[in-house]
Amino acid sequence: MRHPGLYVVLLGLVLLAVALIPPWLQRQPPTQLLGEFHSQCQSGTNCSVTLPDIGLVQLLILPAKLPHNEPLKVSLKTHSSVQSATLQFIGRDMYMGIMPVDLQPLNDRNFQTTTRISYCTIDTEMHWLAEIRLTTNAGTYQITFELDPTS
Repeated sequence: MRHPGLYVVLLGLVLLAVALIPPWLQRQPPTQLLGEFHSQCQSGTNCSVTLPDIGLVQLLILPAKLPHNEPLKVSLKTHSSVQSATLQFIGRDMYMGIMPVDLQPLNDRNFQTTTRISYCTIDTEMHWLAEIRLTTNAGTYQITFELDPTS
């Protein structure tokens, strides 16, 4: 061994490459936000909006009264295929934390999940927004439905 220090440096570089290259290769390029859409929605009915490139998007949340800490069945239908869909309930007038939920694909146009909303101890008539993110090959669409459970 003429230069044992050189071998140590080379070994260190190889270990560093092994540690850093796999996560770097797995990174996805940031998706472009193609548009944000807002709509009023009466809970218990199909909330709908039409998006460019996707067409009609329908969201149904049951039970309609949006009871806290009880299971809510969520279904989402799109006219064109999407890669993934996420849902997040957001307090309209009060921050209630962030709990995004991945909707499970039934196929490339139909998604569903069961989730819950938080209980607000201050306002028993909490108003909720359902924020949907749809990811396509071209980028991401964000839809915000203002839910009206009292209608």
